Amino acid sequence: MTATATAPSLLRRLASLTYDSMLVLAIIMAATALLLPVTGGEALDGLGPRTVFYQAYLLLVVFGFFAICWTRGGQTLGMRSWRLRVLRADGRPVTLRDAALRYGAAVMAWLPLFLIYLWSFTAGLAAIAWLPLVGVFLWSLGGRRRPAWHDLLAGTQLVHEPATPRSP
Repeated sequence: MTATATAPSLLRRLASLTYDSMLVLAIIMAATALLLPVTGGEALDGLGPRTVFYQAYLLLVVFGFFAICWTRGGQTLGMRSWRLRVLRADGRPVTLRDAALRYGAAVMAWLPLFLIYLWSFTAGLAAIAWLPLVGVFLWSLGGRRRPAWHDLLAGTQLVHEPATPRSP
């Protein structure tokens, strides 16, 4: 963490995530539109090979977005809006390897929660299925630096940078 940067609050992290979620949704819609000629405009239902390819394709496209942002300045648009930056634990910029580890760990954190969410529809628990997601964010409340576990696994850190004074 740099001398002037501090650990971001949970609220700041969630606000940044909300901004970035809107961007990722737009990216997914554009990436899906590129595949419409291949699918003939048909929905991809079930777990066939085309659906598995589509899911992997979207994961790769979203990784591309985050990898480009994290390795070229350490910020997505949502992170920039809330003055957050991802750095290596030693304060250096994130490499492509670091970005891949961070993204992979984050995806793996959400995967079990997504499976619980899918299961909840068959078990009639859809209204409370979001509760396990709270644990992902509560994890970052502990500790001095409040690292998320995907940051711990990737050897990265999220920092909140102070506002730069504007010239009169």
